[in-house]
Amino acid sequence: MASTTFRSGRGRRRQGGGWLLLPLLVAVFLGLMFLAATGAYRLAASKYAAEAERLRVDIRALQETNRQLHERTAAAEQRGAMSVARAAQVERDRASGLPKGDAARLLGLVEKSLADGVPADRLAFVITHAQPSPSCSDKLETRRIQPRTPLSTSNAVTAGFVDGKVVVAAQAASARDAAGELQSGFDPTQPVELRFTAVGGGVESARGALPLGHAFLFGGSELRFLARASDKAPGSIDVSLQTCSYP
Repeated sequence: MASTTFRSGRGRRRQGGGWLLLPLLVAVFLGLMFLAATGAYRLAASKYAAEAERLRVDIRALQETNRQLHERTAAAEQRGAMSVARAAQVERDRASGLPKGDAARLLGLVEKSLADGVPADRLAFVITHAQPSPSCSDKLETRRIQPRTPLSTSNAVTAGFVDGKVVVAAQAASARDAAGELQSGFDPTQPVELRFTAVGGGVESARGALPLGHAFLFGGSELRFLARASDKAPGSIDVSLQTCSYP
């Protein structure tokens, strides 16, 4: 009986000791969980701080790159504006330096002569020795011609100058009567065409309303012609020649 009672008491003590150990184990387990959670949090916090720092560095680098790009863009725009201003100034300087009026016309003639094969020395000689007013003969040679028209039936009357070495002929529009019918004579109010044929095959021409002037070089002289409707012979043209020195 006593033995049974002793075993029962020892069993109760074992069961009571087990209940006392359980809270201790739970406390240890919770402590370990807390330590693990704390370590994980610290590790995550450390990684987050490192990532945040890396992002801050990247942002600063991007901001610096953006600033440099803005500076370069501003510098490029400034250089572009300066280039445009310089180009405009160059164009103004070029335009202000270009010849105008008679000088521009003469420059065009010089360029054409050079393109046609006239030596530059020859052009320079002519320009250098040209006089403000050429020496011209006081005597005028005047001849009368009858221009050819679309309805004329006879040969056109021509005139010879410089001992017959230059022949002048004319082409004109037909006159009309009061009814508007075309006539064989020419209309002096309409443009006419003058043709100057020189010995050697040279041909000069001029077209316009009368009076009509034209000049060209022949035999080392300047020939100045003036054609006007004849007052004494209606239907005819009086052509006058004045000979001038050259250059």
